[in-house]
Amino acid sequence: MRGCSRRDFLRQTTVTLAMAALASRAARADALTNSPYTAAFIDVSGDELILGGRPLSWWIETFGLPFHVSYAPDIKANLLAYKDVFERLYPRGEVRYAGKASTHPAVFRLAAEAGVGIDVASPYETRCALEAGVPPEKLDVNGNSKDDDLINLAISKNMLIIAALPSSNASPSSPRTIKRRRASCCG
Repeated sequence: MRGCSRRDFLRQTTVTLAMAALASRAARADALTNSPYTAAFIDVSGDELILGGRPLSWWIETFGLPFHVSYAPDIKANLLAYKDVFERLYPRGEVRYAGKASTHPAVFRLAAEAGVGIDVASPYETRCALEAGVPPEKLDVNGNSKDDDLINLAISKNMLIIAALPSSNASPSSPRTIKRRRASCCG
């Protein structure tokens, strides 16, 4: 598709429905009876999938493709379930949501409400999390090649910076040690 914008390319070639898992789960009758929230949101009884009281075609005509739906009750339930298991098995650990999975402010707020921090890897993810009201101390700046502005912001807001450092006797192919320490600055 030469000369085509990325957006046009996606519209013409990709149907991204993040709610595919919900739709496939909802296709099973037992899944609908297990969650009153999902049953109220998804209706698979007719010829067309109904989401939030409207046919799927309405959503596509109104918002176009790709079409991405995030269902808050299931997201929050999944976060809380994962956090519960993780905290029982690793009581000294902390759960972090991968910000790159969805930078939508509502998803970040759900994570914060569930007591889950956010793993951010870019200035954009960091800004989205902060604008969504996630406390800076619940943000982990993770990954390599961070620019100075992001590092300085992390230090000024007391975010956790995760850096993989080679151990003193590590060969290039051996695993690296991860050091976790809150950034601090003396002024």
